[in-house]
Amino acid sequence: MSQYITIPVDHEIALKPAEPANAAALYALIESSRSYLATWLPWVMYSISAKQTEQFIRQTTSKKNRLEQVVYAIWYKNQITGLIDLHFIDTFNRKAYIGYWLGQSWQGRGIMTRACRGLIDMAFDFYDLNRIVIRCAEGNDKSSAIPLRLGFAYEGTERQSEWLNGRFVNLRVYSILKQDWK
Repeated sequence: MSQYITIPVDHEIALKPAEPANAAALYALIESSRSYLATWLPWVMYSISAKQTEQFIRQTTSKKNRLEQVVYAIWYKNQITGLIDLHFIDTFNRKAYIGYWLGQSWQGRGIMTRACRGLIDMAFDFYDLNRIVIRCAEGNDKSSAIPLRLGFAYEGTERQSEWLNGRFVNLRVYSILKQDWK
């Protein structure tokens, strides 16, 4: 489970390991979508420079080496459009969480649903996980539609689970098991 490879999703999308060389492009994407992303994602307020984005990518390298988190840049038609990751990876219980974000101008093209499909295939087939979880802030209907489109089961709501924009928000929890995938 130590390999970290490019995932060719389809003829338009590839998931490539996030690299420090991607930091400037990712930061520019965050900047162009900052107000939209900040509505739903608590980390956006801490993304303050390309250098900080590069440091984040470097930190994920050590987590990747311990297989705690693997972060991929989403490439659509050879342009970076966002990030997707597996995190809270539990190899003993064979489960992990997926997190994702997409630049606002790239939404509405099916990119994230397809990227999730590619990462889930990798998680079940290559990493031999059994359970994948996606959590979305309550009210983020675009994000919540993705696990539903992919056949995830809605498990419930984690009440006041995340601190976002000066208040606690509820997270909707979705999961899928390997036996139910495809």
